[in-house]
Amino acid sequence: MIQKPDYSAADKFVCLGSALALLGIAFLIVAILKNRKVRKRIEALASTESGIFSEKGAVAASDFLSFAPSILAENEFTGVYILHNETKDLYYVGQSVKVLARVKQHLTSHGNGDVYADFKYGDSFTVKTIPLAESGYQSLNDLERDAIEAFDAYDKGYNMTRGNSR
Repeated sequence: MIQKPDYSAADKFVCLGSALALLGIAFLIVAILKNRKVRKRIEALASTESGIFSEKGAVAASDFLSFAPSILAENEFTGVYILHNETKDLYYVGQSVKVLARVKQHLTSHGNGDVYADFKYGDSFTVKTIPLAESGYQSLNDLERDAIEAFDAYDKGYNMTRGNSR
């Protein structure tokens, strides 16, 4: 006759703790893989040449301000914009139904104050955009949330929320 081992409450607690730790690690791995997939998709969308933007879909913020208002108005679209402070490697992600006008506001003191201050005092910024119509996303909010996550703009950037709920 085989005798079953007699596990103490402490042994059972250790086994349960180990199982929960392994489950936590599995969830963390899934989250990391999801974030990589989202980042890859968003970076590909943000690197697409679009409208007034040069190769790789980016323009220096200082050059952006030199565009004539009529050029900005002619190329206006709904989507997401990514402001990258290259000096400090920080991101700000936002959404707008008039993306180009909104980017201009950020660079001329009518948007995120921290972005404007860093730009005003000489930090180098680039601007990237993702038109909603060309993104494959159905919702501007979903596109913005994924972009904030992809560029870690909430935890290590200028964003104060993880996304809009409009």
